Amino acid sequence: MEIIAHATRGGISESRHAGFIVIADANGQAHWTSGPLDQDRVSFLRSAAKPFQAIPLVESGAADAFGLTPAELALTCASHSGEPEHVRQVQAMLDKGGLSPDQLLCGAHYPYNQTAADQMKRESQIPNNLHSNCSGKHTGMLLACKHNGWPTENYTEPDHPLQQAILQAVADFAGLRPSEIATGRDGCSVVCFGLTTLQMATAFARLACPDYWKEQGNPLRALAVTRLTQAMYTHPFNVGGTGRGDTDLMESAPGGRIFSKGGAEAVWCMGFPEKGLALALKIEDGANRAEPAILSRALRLTGLLTEAEIAVYEAKQLTQLKNVRGIVVGDYQAVFDLKSPQEWQRGCC
Repeated sequence: MEIIAHATRGGISESRHAGFIVIADANGQAHWTSGPLDQDRVSFLRSAAKPFQAIPLVESGAADAFGLTPAELALTCASHSGEPEHVRQVQAMLDKGGLSPDQLLCGAHYPYNQTAADQMKRESQIPNNLHSNCSGKHTGMLLACKHNGWPTENYTEPDHPLQQAILQAVADFAGLRPSEIATGRDGCSVVCFGLTTLQMATAFARLACPDYWKEQGNPLRALAVTRLTQAMYTHPFNVGGTGRGDTDLMESAPGGRIFSKGGAEAVWCMGFPEKGLALALKIEDGANRAEPAILSRALRLTGLLTEAEIAVYEAKQLTQLKNVRGIVVGDYQAVFDLKSPQEWQRGCC
């Protein structure tokens, strides 16, 4: 992979981040990449997989059977910050299914939101499963299991019917067979999926394009992707939270212009329903500090968002490098170009 961003200090490049970017359509055609496709590598989708992990919940009828609202559907696709409103809504979802937080197998951690975490610590509160950034996803998984008559115990195991259904869904979206997908175990204990950056972009483009599924003779999936993506961009706070990248990006371009889901180890994917395209980004060393600079440049080069929308996002997320006294000592600079795969192959400049 090529270097796509620098961290500068004193006017020189102090550190460098390699990575790969792909913008693709639902047919798996790459429109722009940050380098030749033979540089693209398999990495794990991590939490960017959450919209696909919610597909069985919607397609099986479980979401409707338990009366999940669009805001709650957004939480099933979320890496939320554990703010009080997130916790309240996840508990409400569990209540609809007659379920307990103890049945969630995501594990517990303090909220990502520092204000919420500090408040809990001041009050000597111990985090529980509801505070996990993955609790909405796991609640959706439990509801899908209950509706389909699958065991609610060990639902995180690879051979569980739910995880098998999710693996098939990821394969469908990525244009692969399940046997072609490398799998591992994610931070919240469920299965995670290894895909190239192009396959990630293809999968998100298929989320963005319900017409693709209609053409495949699958109107049920067309409806599912519409419901999930609309839930995400209509309720961006539930997908992340205060000051989070996904939330700020979707709020910067409202009205269904974009839906976004990042993942651990500097994976970030987003779909553009109006354009039928998706962007996938993977930073090789797993550090996400330069993501805003990288994304801003990619959006400008492709015109996927307007300059005004990008400026709103940058005002929220684009940061400079500061020392402990708050003095600006450097910044993050994106340094890549985006070309078609054919241009890279020809060595076109």
